[in-house]
Parts: sequence; C-alpha cells; structure tokens
Amino acid sequence: MSLEAPGPKFSHGSQLLKDALAARGWSQKRLNRELGGNANSSYWIKGQRRPGLEVALKLSRLLDIPVDAWLQEPSAPEAAA
Repeated sequence: MSLEAPGPKFSHGSQLLKDALAARGWSQKRLNRELGGNANSSYWIKGQRRPGLEVALKLSRLLDIPVDAWLQEPSAPEAAA
C-alpha cells in the first residue's frame, strides 16, 4: 500500500471529512450520493481541491464540518516521545 502525500490544498477540513466518513462508516461514494451525485470527495480528502462554498455549507449541515475548516491548516500529528 503506497501512501500518497497530501496535495497543496490539504486542510483541517480534509482531515475532518476523512474522520467523519470513517466515524459514520460511509464510503466516498455514499457521500457523493448524499451531496447530489456530482461531488468529487476524493479530491477534498487528498487535498487536491477544496469544495466550493455551496458544497462546504452542505458538508457543514450533513457532517458538522465547519465551513472555515477548509481554510485552516491541518492539525500537526503528535510527536512521538
């Protein structure tokens, strides 16, 4: 399994989206259906793109991801002691 480096638009929203899907047991395909079928959630998770305002608002209502999370830097991983 290869680990892909996050894209240039990887954000706190990307992390929250990935976590929210895992917590609900949803696939990206399921999320895309919930958003109306035209979403490209893999781009958002990988940080290749950010959702537009309309979709960010839908994600906020659907998964409780704050709209401004897409503009915030991702949380730094905890340093190993």
